[in-house]
Formats: sequence, structure tokens, C-alpha cells
Amino acid sequence: MHATILLTRPMAAAGRLVGYWEKRGVRVCISPLIEPEFEPRAPDLSGIKGLIFTSATAVQAFVNLCPHVQLPAYAVGDATAEAAREAGLDAVSAGGDAEALIRRILADAPEGPLLHVRGRHARGAVAERLSDAGCPTREAVLYTQAEQPLTPQAATLLNGQAPVIVPLFSPRTAEIFSAQHRGAAPILVAAMSAQVAEAVTMEVAKLSVAKQPTMESMLEAIDGLLSAADDLEGH
Repeated sequence: MHATILLTRPMAAAGRLVGYWEKRGVRVCISPLIEPEFEPRAPDLSGIKGLIFTSATAVQAFVNLCPHVQLPAYAVGDATAEAAREAGLDAVSAGGDAEALIRRILADAPEGPLLHVRGRHARGAVAERLSDAGCPTREAVLYTQAEQPLTPQAATLLNGQAPVIVPLFSPRTAEIFSAQHRGAAPILVAAMSAQVAEAVTMEVAKLSVAKQPTMESMLEAIDGLLSAADDLEGH
């Protein structure tokens, strides 16, 4: 019985990862625990000199409402910056988490005000902290991540005996998975950051934190858990 990777990201993001693992012969089950619901009204951009994105979903939400706006942008990480560039925005990646993003913006000292485009469930108080540090920043909440139940396929997987590897990319998905989880299968969690790991409140066979809050580091962490799962099955 080989390990299965249970992807709990929104369907669009999870779908991009499936091919990577299936090419390597790893079984993947998709059960999104959150899915975005977008706001219908465009944000107030009066006076705004630049944008801040802390997720690729925020980029999608903004572009849906403001498809022709051209403003410089800061992105929390490489994947978010890539999404912004694909949407035609001139984006700079902070290459990390909210702390790295705030440091980069304050170091650059761009002309403000800036607009932090975010979801309803956000952490880090980016706009407030930037404003307090002298960089005027407003917020626009353009989407919410609605909680979804585990699929029947995921529930069956978690009630089995084979190890299940669960990559968790945000504290909220970690909280939701911990609350919804039922079953006896050994669970091995790959957490995007220490904050995500802290939100895992259930008992797990192994918890691995990515060295950096990047997709590359997450894939490395998952690789390590695949080896650990083989060791579990060997005992």
C-alpha cells in the first residue's frame, strides 16, 4: 500500500500539481477545503500608486474586476508574482512570506498610497503595518475562501490503512483539515510555514515544515514525506 497525496487547495491550484505527481507514479486525491467566491464590485483606486498581492487568487480577483488597470505591484512570492505578470502587471516578488513582503516594500519606499488586494481571511496585517511604518496603504477585500467539506473519496482514503500525505499551504486550511479529519490512516503533513504548522491541531505521524515558503520547498518537503511513508510501511 503506497502513500497517497491528498491535495486540499482550491481546484484550480490543485489541478496544476496533479500532473507533477502522477508523472512520478504517485497517487493523488483532490479534495479542496476552500474555494474562492469573488466580490462583484471593483475597488476604489483613486490616488492608488501601486498594488500588493499576497496570493494568486487575489491577482485573479483584481484582474476580473479591473482588467485594464496598469499599476506596479508587489507580490508575496514567486508564484503570485508570476500570476500578476501573466495578467499583464509589472510585479516584483518578495520571495517569501508577509514579513519578507513588508521588509521589501519598506526598503523600496515606493510612492503611495498602495492598495493591498486580499481575501477576507488574511493574516499579517500588511496594510496596517505598512501604514504605521510610514507607507500609506489601503485594503480591498475582493474574495472570500469558502470552506468545503472533505469529499467522499478523501474520507475513504483517511479511513484506510495506507499513509496519506497532506500538503497544507495556509493556516486556515490547516485549521479546517484538523477540524474535519476523521480516520485511522497515518497522516504526514507538509506545512508551508511555521504558522501553518502551528495551526495543525490533530495528531500526525510526521510533520515537515518547508525550508522556505515557496512551492519548490514544499515539493522538497513532500518528497521527504514520501520517503518517510515508505519507512512507515516497512515497519
